[in-house]
Amino acid sequence: MSWYVNGSYPDNTQFIDAPEKPQSELPRSQWRIVPTENDGYPWFDLLPEIPPLNVNPVEQRPYICVYDKRTEKADFLSNGLAILIPTVCDVTETLNGAWTVNMQHPIDPEGRWQLLIISNILKVNDQLFTIKSVDPQFTGNSGSVSVYAEHIFYQLNDGWIFPPAYLTGSSGQSAVNNILSRVDYHARPGAFIYSYIGSSDITTPFRREVSAGCTPVDALIGGGGLAEKCSGELYRDNFYFSINSRMENAKDNAFDIRVGKNLRGIRRTVDMTSMATYFRGYDAWGGWIAFAWDFEAFFGDLFPHYVVRSENFSKPQRADEEDFDYDDWFDNDFTQEVLAFFKRNCKPIIRYEIDLEDVRHNPDFEITVDERFHVGDKGRVYDTRLGGELIIELTETVYDAVRDKYTRIAIGDRQSFVKTASPTLVVDIAVRPVASLTPVLDASGALCYDASGEQIFEERSYQ
Repeated sequence: MSWYVNGSYPDNTQFIDAPEKPQSELPRSQWRIVPTENDGYPWFDLLPEIPPLNVNPVEQRPYICVYDKRTEKADFLSNGLAILIPTVCDVTETLNGAWTVNMQHPIDPEGRWQLLIISNILKVNDQLFTIKSVDPQFTGNSGSVSVYAEHIFYQLNDGWIFPPAYLTGSSGQSAVNNILSRVDYHARPGAFIYSYIGSSDITTPFRREVSAGCTPVDALIGGGGLAEKCSGELYRDNFYFSINSRMENAKDNAFDIRVGKNLRGIRRTVDMTSMATYFRGYDAWGGWIAFAWDFEAFFGDLFPHYVVRSENFSKPQRADEEDFDYDDWFDNDFTQEVLAFFKRNCKPIIRYEIDLEDVRHNPDFEITVDERFHVGDKGRVYDTRLGGELIIELTETVYDAVRDKYTRIAIGDRQSFVKTASPTLVVDIAVRPVASLTPVLDASGALCYDASGEQIFEERSYQ
């Protein structure tokens, strides 16, 4: 019974050769080795099949959780007070605007709905939202709770910048630091306040006079705020935010959309009723500065001539101070304010609101998306009715956190630019000579420069 090596394989004298023609089947209870079965390994016919191991498991979506309003930052890594089971959870994010959650949660027997109270915090898709309103509705022993919440960035709105204040910054970063340092919470002992970190890559100076007080959010993204005056875009990630000339992490060429004549699932707005191609802003002393759109822009061919408007701007409160420098104010504060007004009020409205559920049944609509939709991404839209291709920005998304899918998106500007210009102010003396050179802007609102890097001006006179 000793083993020996027969060629390259071990052998034993007690082994017998298998018959060429078996006389009967082997019993099923016997282990066997067959080269063509089980990759040549021993196998047993009565042994249950081993389920395969999935080395690429399905990714678990983040839970929707609720936290106490005094939760420390580090504790948001846990599941908080409870994991919620909402039936509806829509997250709406708008460029330089609101970021909100609208939720419907059942009156569950475990009592999770009772944790949905004012100022408690939701975590949806890893972002935190402060509960602002709760509306429970009962039908017998059942019912649901409607919850509205705002991104935790907006807890900055609970602070205040008291007047008089002159918010300044030689750059976007210094402006952000200045604004945050001016916030007064007038906190009582034991108050719980979150701290925030802000950044900016904007290189242009920022100045704003606060005469009636404002929130830090208003100073950052409101009318006359940093984002508006310096053409910045707001990025938010819980307790961090940035206002950059281009939204942080935003992509170019992120989507391609083709819109045909069939507009099912699409609401398109193209409005040029009050667009101005040339705009002049007057100060309280009769000085003025003008801006104009480059007629090479895609909408230039829609007008046979310039569309001209003007607006009067109020005198700054600092004007009565002895050290007020008019020239410095005109070159910086006033010019920045007029340019921001021009970009906000004197351009066409081009907006596409797309219902991603309904548009799937539209044979004339095509969309190609790089990964997922993100506010601030730019892409191409080819519209057969406009007869051309537009480079346009994604300005709003609606995300269904229950089904993990986007249901609606909006591309282009939202606000209406319709505004009636006030009568021109007539003054006896112009403190500053009337300018005759008009800076030229391209379709995106950026200043135009020639090949040598010199800024392009247009010589026009509307005397």
